[in-house]
Amino acid sequence: LSDAGLVRWRFHDRPLTSIHPKTLVAHEAAACAAEQGKFWEMHDQLYGHQGAWVAARNPEKTIAGYARDISLDMGRYNQCMDTHKYLARIKASEQHADSLGIVSTPTLFINGQPYDISSNGRMSYDSLRVAIEAAARRAEAGRGGGAKAGAAGSP
Repeated sequence: LSDAGLVRWRFHDRPLTSIHPKTLVAHEAAACAAEQGKFWEMHDQLYGHQGAWVAARNPEKTIAGYARDISLDMGRYNQCMDTHKYLARIKASEQHADSLGIVSTPTLFINGQPYDISSNGRMSYDSLRVAIEAAARRAEAGRGGGAKAGAAGSP
């Protein structure tokens, strides 16, 4: 779908602090990793080891281990984390998500409209493809453009 130009993927911070009180440090770590071009590597570490850092007494230390594992410059990473360089941006993204009524992750939008995963059953590639292709046909018929999809997430 992305190769066909039907999908534009956007990852937005959506820390669900009410149910995941340690998530802000994970969002900050991902942002600091992105500064070194390794957002997705950190993302994968955070999701792959979520049980470990959530259960840890010191999630910052556990997550710093993931930063080492993906070969981040630890001086830059530690400075970024210690100064909370991206915390204001993450909080602003959280407030924006609240204003859009986003209360869970993932949340998908197709042409600016939330894709209701709960009413569409279990999310699958096929159900998303059908929804995106239908939106693309409607958009093409209505204004000559294509469909755009986006997502909000929380490590």
